[in-house]
Amino acid sequence: MGKKNIILGFFVIMFLLSIGSVSAVDYYVNGSNGNNANNGSDWNNAFETIGEGIRRMSSEDTLIIADGVYDATQDNLVRNIPNGTSNQYTTIMAQNDHKAIINGTLLSSGGVVSISDSSYIQLIGLGSRDTPH
Repeated sequence: MGKKNIILGFFVIMFLLSIGSVSAVDYYVNGSNGNNANNGSDWNNAFETIGEGIRRMSSEDTLIIADGVYDATQDNLVRNIPNGTSNQYTTIMAQNDHKAIINGTLLSSGGVVSISDSSYIQLIGLGSRDTPH
């Protein structure tokens, strides 16, 4: 009877651990064909703005931004990114390196990216241009 209880206990613990684990989610942004009413789950349901994608993210998620130029309006700035963990970073990345570009022409000051008091965040392949100095 003792061996059965140990095996049962092991499976109960594994089940409880699996309930607590949440898989990271990939979200998609496409400034040309997206819509912020979408769920961002794939390119066919992409968000229109970077800001909407970031608002929907949780820790360890990835936001993939389609090729194109995104004017740095309030909804296309890279701000308030959720922290990742030491096991998995929260990631914002271009679909193709340096082909998702945030245009800072409309900004009077500051930059297109602001990360403060944050941990385990990575930005991959994003470009910027015409940011104020």
